[in-house]
Amino acid sequence: MCQYKIFLSATDKKIADKSKMRVDLLGDMKIKDIEELKDFKILYVSQGHEDLVSIKGKEVPRKVRYIQVFKR
Repeated sequence: MCQYKIFLSATDKKIADKSKMRVDLLGDMKIKDIEELKDFKILYVSQGHEDLVSIKGKEVPRKVRYIQVFKR
């Protein structure tokens, strides 16, 4: 099972320089562990939030982060 979900903004079709996105991290996943974002510098746009979601009947902690990525 994937430990994260990336939601691109409405104007972006793929992850590129200056893309804004929402990232949902499940469990103890961290943004620096996401392979698609390894080649980018990350700017946190807003604080985001943390809550619990139910996946297959189990309560899993979810961290939501709003970020923008830039080329290195």
